[in-house]
Amino acid sequence: MSEEKKSFSVKLRSEKVSIENSEGVAEDYVIHEMCGDILEEYFNGQKEKTKISDDGKTVRILDYKGVYITLLNLTMTGPDEKAVPLTLLKTWPSRVQIALFKIAQELNALDPEAAEKAKND
Repeated sequence: MSEEKKSFSVKLRSEKVSIENSEGVAEDYVIHEMCGDILEEYFNGQKEKTKISDDGKTVRILDYKGVYITLLNLTMTGPDEKAVPLTLLKTWPSRVQIALFKIAQELNALDPEAAEKAKND
C-alpha cells in the first residue's frame, strides 16, 4: 500500500443534459451522483435481476426489464427539479435511454471501466 494520502470529496457530482421533447422543445435535465441510501435502493432493486458470484461480482444479468429506466429514475431530475417519472422514461427512444444510462453509470462508478479507474486514481 502506498504512503500517499488519499483524499475524497463528499460533494455529489452531477451532469446537465438537454433533451428535445416530442414537440421539439429542448428541456434541461440533470443526472446526479447517488448518495449511499439511494445506491443501496438501486442495488436491492437489481439483485433479483442478476446472478452474483461468491466474490460479489455480477456473473450474468437474468432480467433486463427496467435496468436503464430504474437507474435514470433514481439519478435524474427534470425541468421541475423532481425525479423523472418512469412513465416518461419508458417513452424515450432506446438511444436516448442508453446514452443517459452511460452517463449515470459513469457518475456513480457503476460500470467496470469507471470502477477500475476509480481504484487506480
